Amino acid sequence: MFLQGTSPATTDAFAYAGTIRRLNPDALLFCEGDPAPALLVVVSGSVKLFKWDKRGRELTLGIAKPGDVVGAPATFDGGNCPYHAAATGTNATVFRISREPFYMLLAAHPDISAGVIRSLAVQNRRLIEMLKAQALHTVRARFAAYLLSAAGTKESFVLPESNIGIAAHLGTVREVVSRTLHQFGDLGYISVRGRTVIITDRGMLMELATAPG
Repeated sequence: MFLQGTSPATTDAFAYAGTIRRLNPDALLFCEGDPAPALLVVVSGSVKLFKWDKRGRELTLGIAKPGDVVGAPATFDGGNCPYHAAATGTNATVFRISREPFYMLLAAHPDISAGVIRSLAVQNRRLIEMLKAQALHTVRARFAAYLLSAAGTKESFVLPESNIGIAAHLGTVREVVSRTLHQFGDLGYISVRGRTVIITDRGMLMELATAPG
C-alpha cells in the first residue's frame, strides 16, 4: 500500500491535503499528452493505464489497484502524461492531491517517499513482466496465462473483462481472443458457457502458458 509503514501523523496529514473522487465506469482521469496531473492514489476498484497504437488498437500497460499511484511519471518530472488512465468497473475511487501540496508533504514527511518508491517499483515490475510476455510468448500462451490468473484456484469463473478488454491486455484484437477462446474449448482445455469459463485441463493451460514463442 502507498502509505504502508508511515506514521499516523503522516497518514493524517496526507488525508487532509487531498480529496476523494468517485469515478463513473470508464471515466477518464487523464489522456496521453495532457499536462502533468495531480497525484492520484487508487482507494477502491481499479484504474486502467493504456495507450492507443496507430491502428487504433488499445494496449493495456497495467491495472492500478488500491494503494497504487496513478500519473506519477508526469507528476514527478513535470512532463506530459505518457498514457491514458480510466476507471474500470463500477466502484473506482481515487484520492487526489495537487502537485504543490504533495511536494510540501514530501518535505515535511520524508517517510512518504518510501511509499512512492515502493509503488513505482511494483508498477515497473508489472510493466516489465507484461513486456516480457509480449516479446517472448505467443498470443495463445499469453491467453492461457490470463485465464489461469483470472481463475486463481477456482475451476469455474466469470471472465472479468470483455473480449476487447482481454485483447488490450494481450496486445492483440478482439477477433483473436474470440477465436482462441473457441480453440481452447475445442481442444478440451476449457468449457465456455456464456462468459463463464470452466477449467477442464489446467495442466495443458499451464504448459501452454510457459511455452516460449
